[in-house]
This record gives sequence, structure tokens and C-alpha cells, in this order.
Amino acid sequence: MSGYSIPLSEISDRIHKICGTEKTYMVESGTDVRTETDYYTADGLKVLGRLVDFPHDFVSKINATNPGLAGLIIQDRVSQYFADGGSPFFIREFLGKGCGCVSSVYGFFDDIQVYELIADSLLSERVFVDAVISPERLHLVAIDADNSFRIPGDNSDLYFGYFVDNSMTGLSSFSLGFGVYRPDSESCFIIPEDDIIGCKQVHRGDKFDLAVLSDEFKKSIKSFDANRAFIQDKLSLMAETPANINELSRSTRIAYLNGALVTSKKQTEQVLDLFNNVYGGNSEWDLSCAISEFAKRMPLEKRFFLESKALGISSVKFGLGRINRRRKKYREMLANQTS
Repeated sequence: MSGYSIPLSEISDRIHKICGTEKTYMVESGTDVRTETDYYTADGLKVLGRLVDFPHDFVSKINATNPGLAGLIIQDRVSQYFADGGSPFFIREFLGKGCGCVSSVYGFFDDIQVYELIADSLLSERVFVDAVISPERLHLVAIDADNSFRIPGDNSDLYFGYFVDNSMTGLSSFSLGFGVYRPDSESCFIIPEDDIIGCKQVHRGDKFDLAVLSDEFKKSIKSFDANRAFIQDKLSLMAETPANINELSRSTRIAYLNGALVTSKKQTEQVLDLFNNVYGGNSEWDLSCAISEFAKRMPLEKRFFLESKALGISSVKFGLGRINRRRKKYREMLANQTS
């Protein structure tokens, strides 16, 4: 595949640069916490506010005109948190900023360890086409660039993809997921875990056993690679299957997708516009493409959520454990619009 790719060495350099600045310290009282609002990243302040109960956006506004008052609010809320019996927690500092706070039972597994897993696996031989690397979030997309395929009615080359996620500040678990990458629109489709079992580890409890996790990581990649024909067949069926939402009136269609995608009416209308006017508005695959392309317009966390839902929401070919619930929902929608 021609086009933009990210060398694994560059990913390594960026990860090591961030992790080289790591400082983790425990907060056990109100006097242990840094009170300068500017010390925290946006996510760091948000997570701290959620833990000790202050509105992070309000404190940020106060800080713009009265930094001293904003600092007093932070210190007061942390002190009250401990007065109410709150447990000690860690502040995770990277690049000189407070990027998040995690509990005392947090299982540390930082991005350097994630890189070590990748470097010691078949993933190191794949081509990386996307890399979000920050203290709070690691999101990598790799593809098998030597083996493209197509499905009926879509002239775009598709590639099997590998999706690696981690957070050093408690925003997400470490995970390896699988799916498809469509370079024409730079869209990602993550296969539901009902169909392909990935590799996942929460940041909690005892220290990670890197050897065990590495073995699971490698086995997951081999399992996915062995099931490519199965996945390709399902995608082809999606391309040949009319989208069920076309059976619904427009208002009912919007109501259904609002709930499934957790989007506003305006956002859902944008998805439907892509579905009808860009991708043809006919098949389950058309709807998946619309959802995945819309995801790129959203903030990172929402984007990842939509990419993980694009296949399962659009089709009963994926996510077998949810088929009956989805069919029941469609039947209810149809009944309500005709009654």
C-alpha cells in the first residue's frame, strides 16, 4: 500500500520521550497536592475533579481571572475528600504536567511495556498508519499492507487492521483489538469481541506479568490472522444485505441511531447524510462506512467508541450475542411507527 506510514522507530522515540519524564507521587492529604490549575492537563484536571468532587470546567474558568481562588478550591476539595475518608491516590506526572490520578491499587503498565510487546511480536512487521501518543492516551493502528482485499460494491482496497490502546493515567485498559482499515476514507472498523477475541488487561491489582501477557498478545494476533477469510465473508454479506434502517421512517431512524450511537439528533443526521449521499444508502456496509467516517469528526474517545460500534450496530452479521436484542429493537420501532 502506498501512502503515509509511521515507522515503528518513530513510535518508540515518541513513547520513550514521554515516559522518560514520568514522576508518580502519592497524595495522602490536602497539602500533598499541587494547587496550580495550569500544572494539570485538561484530562488531568478533569479526572482529579471527578475524584475529589469539583467541576473542572468551572475551576478552569476561575483560573483565567483568579488563579489563587482556583488553587484554593482544589486544595479545599482534596482536603475534604480525605476528611470524608477518601483513600490515598497517585498523581501521574509527564512532561512536567499532572496528567491524571489513579488509585493506590492501580496496576502500572506504561506505554514502554506496550511497545515492548509490539516489538516482540508479528505486529512489528506490520505498517502503522495512525498513532495517537500522549501521556493520557496511546492509540495505534497497524495494517497488513501486503494483503488488500475488496468486497462487493466497494471499489476501495481494504486491509486487516490491528488496534492497540492503552492509558497511563487510568482513562482506559490496555487492549489489542482487530478489524479493517479503509485508506480511501482513513476509516477504521473494529470487530466486536463476540466474533474475534482480542487481548485485554485492566490496570488493577498485582503487577503485570509481561511474559504471560506477551504470550496472550501473540496468540491473539495469530488467531485473528487465521480467521481472515471468516471476517472477509461477513463483510461481503454486509455489502449484499439491505440496511434494516431503511425499513424505518426518517424520524424513527434518527431515534434508533441516537440511542445506538449515543449521538445528538444533529450528529445522527450527519451520519445519515453520509449514508445516503456518500455511500449509496443501501447496504449494511454502507451504514458502517458512514458511521466510521463520521467518527473522524469527533473527539478521540468518542471516535474510538464509534469505530468499535460501526460494524455491530449496522449488521447482525457481527456481534452474535446482540442479534436478538437488535432485532427486537427494530421490531419495536416498526410497530411504533405503524401503530
